[in-house]
Amino acid sequence: MKGFLHLRSVNPGFNAANVITMYLQLPATRYPEIPLETNFRRELLSRINALPGVEAAMISDLPLAGNFVGHRVVIDGRPTPAVGTEPEVQTPSVMGDYFRVMQIPIRAGRDFLPTDREGQPLVAIVNEAFVRQHLPDQNPIGSRIDWIRRDERQKWMTIVGVVADVKHSGLNQPVDPAVYAPFSQNDEAWRRFMTLVVKTEGPVAGLVEDIKKQVWSLDSQIPVSDIQSMDDLMTVSVAQERFNMLLLGIFAVLALTLAGVGIYGMIAYRVNQRTHDIGVYIALGAQHRDVLRLIMKDVIKLTMVGIVLGLLGAVALTRLMVSLLFEVTPTDPATLIAVALLLLLAATALGVLHSGTPSIEHSTRNRPAVRITTFARFVSSRQSGS
Repeated sequence: MKGFLHLRSVNPGFNAANVITMYLQLPATRYPEIPLETNFRRELLSRINALPGVEAAMISDLPLAGNFVGHRVVIDGRPTPAVGTEPEVQTPSVMGDYFRVMQIPIRAGRDFLPTDREGQPLVAIVNEAFVRQHLPDQNPIGSRIDWIRRDERQKWMTIVGVVADVKHSGLNQPVDPAVYAPFSQNDEAWRRFMTLVVKTEGPVAGLVEDIKKQVWSLDSQIPVSDIQSMDDLMTVSVAQERFNMLLLGIFAVLALTLAGVGIYGMIAYRVNQRTHDIGVYIALGAQHRDVLRLIMKDVIKLTMVGIVLGLLGAVALTRLMVSLLFEVTPTDPATLIAVALLLLLAATALGVLHSGTPSIEHSTRNRPAVRITTFARFVSSRQSGS
């Protein structure tokens, strides 16, 4: 539960509020060339941004959607790594004011401009993870990078900006280095897929249908799928962790219930074992609080033994849960202490509860009878012994 709460508090790197996404893919038969793809994207964004209260952009690989395209990268001025050892990065393509729509902070340099288009010098924006891993000792702005092109001349892209890290693969996954490039400068005709990212100023009722109409006004045969809000996408991205928490939570409640039943049974057994001692204690004038103190000494002592053994077992066995935890160690002290205190409080409450059982209450209310019975047993035992 603690790990899941940490996961839910992770900053994804973008603002998911009032953002709708939908997936489109251009058919190769009607869009065989890059200029046709670029014109479609540019015109579609222009039409959607003309809708009142709407800001739209697009990206090839949506964060938290579970997929991305990666390329091996080379940095200008550095020797080309051996085959198979080249660093790999995520390579999303974008169009429109994507970083502004998603509210991804720009840490250095600038955003893409309308002039960063076909026929112009190639540009790229990298994330902070890329800078940390590949350009830690230099200013990244102005550096040139490209994908590994073994059989053709390099097409260097100049880094013009650095943006904040985005949790692309999952909230519980590390951030991978990423290189963003404009769709309009794309030289990969197969990259016909895209996700529309639409931010609204208010309620989205009816907006999806308006966006579909704009898509179909350009091409009536293009399907619009995977329509969902970024909030829903974030919820889905932690569905497995939520299920793990729910399942383990059910087992934890069951275990706590069984522990409580076991503690109560242990207390009842110990009290029954000491019935004679308690009777003598009461016969000698002990009050109910004195009986309670006698019972609680046993309860606390045995419970502490159980807690120590339980903690040793937890330290040994919770290491098997490492894959289910997020930013919580298997031997998290706060968690182990909290559970130990919970069991101690449960044992104390059950001890107090058992001290109020009818047999003990009857004994404390009938001290004279207990004294007579105890004295009779004492005389009988002395006579049988003689």
